[in-house]
Amino acid sequence: LAKYPAVRWAAGGWSFFIAENALLSENRTWLIEELGDERYHLMYGTLSTVATASIGYAYYSIRKLTPMPPALTLWTTTMAAPML
Repeated sequence: LAKYPAVRWAAGGWSFFIAENALLSENRTWLIEELGDERYHLMYGTLSTVATASIGYAYYSIRKLTPMPPALTLWTTTMAAPML
């Protein structure tokens, strides 16, 4: 699986997301003292958005490489998404 760039991108995105959350959460008090509450949340939100967007991009890329089962293809092309 590691030979596919999209899989590496997804793994990298998840790794970044986990590391970013762990580092920012563990150092929350110190970062807020240094940056202020507003800047801390801006940084946290920005990094989380970048990580999540990279994961989404990777899964979109993987979906293009992997054929979907016929039932799922039919559902995604003819039916509206279910409301959760």
